Amino acid sequence: MKIERTTDPVAIRAIIGHPRVKPLVLEGDDVPVPLHESIYHLLGKVGGKVAGVVCFIPVNQTAWNPHIAVLPEFNGSGAELMREGIRWMFENTPCTKIFADPPEFKKLAIRVLEQCELKREGFSPRSFLWKGVLHDRILMGLEKEQPCLG
Repeated sequence: MKIERTTDPVAIRAIIGHPRVKPLVLEGDDVPVPLHESIYHLLGKVGGKVAGVVCFIPVNQTAWNPHIAVLPEFNGSGAELMREGIRWMFENTPCTKIFADPPEFKKLAIRVLEQCELKREGFSPRSFLWKGVLHDRILMGLEKEQPCLG
């Protein structure tokens, strides 16, 4: 897996707007692509083909929140893409903490984060609105100095 940063909203929108990806990451019809110099969009490529994107949104000056979308033909590559993205963030930015808060019903996202060594750090009840229902969120984190990403 090769990782490279992109600021191309068309490339990002093509991944998160894919008919089989969009329902997993978006509730409505819009495909928002927030672009800002502090947000890192990293494309993962396998054999020169784009496999997915991992986006890191700053929480503060040293912590970023990850989001991932993987194209259907690369299902099963999510953990590898996320690991490479985390490694890239730790090596190329002031990031010292990855902090995620997936809703409890997104079991695949939680499993991918656990495969990337993020640990459960807390719980936020009824704090994620999805399709008109409030769900609990699992708070997860990984610090730069932790041994990981093997």
